[in-house]
Amino acid sequence: MAVIANDIILTVSRRYKKISLWVICAISLILLFAMNLMQNVSGLNALLVSAVYSLVLSFGYGEAWYRAAKSSPTALTRFYLVAMVIRLLLGAVVVLVNCLLMKDNRDAIIRFVIIFSIFYAATIMLDAIYFARVEKKNIINKKK
Repeated sequence: MAVIANDIILTVSRRYKKISLWVICAISLILLFAMNLMQNVSGLNALLVSAVYSLVLSFGYGEAWYRAAKSSPTALTRFYLVAMVIRLLLGAVVVLVNCLLMKDNRDAIIRFVIIFSIFYAATIMLDAIYFARVEKKNIINKKK
């Protein structure tokens, strides 16, 4: 019975990683297309940093969720709260470091914050929707 629960947890984690990869790629392609239409690629660095940040955090979140669900599925609500706080703090640090590095170029800072916010909002919405559905279906606790 425990093997079945572990398989389900692994499947949920892998599916989350796959969906987050697709969402991040789709946002990147849409923003690249918009930059191409405007014939202005000055936001390319912001796009690259935001995409890499989102990928690293999404895959890290998926792996951390897998470990948390495997070890203690009843404490997942605490995990969601802590993970969102960590993501918020890391996002603030990334924006702050970028602002400090580009302190002379106001337009680049604004462009970075807008692009970063798009990625951040999309990944937060993905997390909320995906894991709300997982919790609503009660997949993990039902099989244990």
